[in-house]
Amino acid sequence: MLRRFYMPRAMDGQAVERAGAVIADLATTVEHNLSRESAEPPRFEGRAQNRHIDPRQLPAFRAFMEREGQAFLERCDEWLSAHEMPQDESTTTATLRLGVGVYAIQERVVGER
Repeated sequence: MLRRFYMPRAMDGQAVERAGAVIADLATTVEHNLSRESAEPPRFEGRAQNRHIDPRQLPAFRAFMEREGQAFLERCDEWLSAHEMPQDESTTTATLRLGVGVYAIQERVVGER
C-alpha cells in the first residue's frame, strides 16, 4: 500500500466527458430495446467477439479495427450528412440525433474452453 487514502489520477476533462457521452448513448439504446413497446422497432445493437484468439493477433486486430472501423464510420457520416435537414427547416421543425458508435472489446481469458 502506497497511501492511506484513494487519490484518483488526473484525467483530461474532455476525455471524461466524451466517455460519459459514449456510455450514455449505449445505455440509452440498451434501455430502449429492453423496454420498448412491441410495435416499436428495436435500435441496432450488435457486437462480434471470440474468446479464443491468440494474444499475438492483437496488433493485427487493432490495425484491422482502425482501418475498417474508421471506413465504416466515414460511410455513416456521409449518409447522415446527405440526409441532414436544411438549416432553415431545422430551426422550426423537430429533428433527430442519429448516429452509430463502434468500440473494441478486449479481455484476457485464462483457462477457458
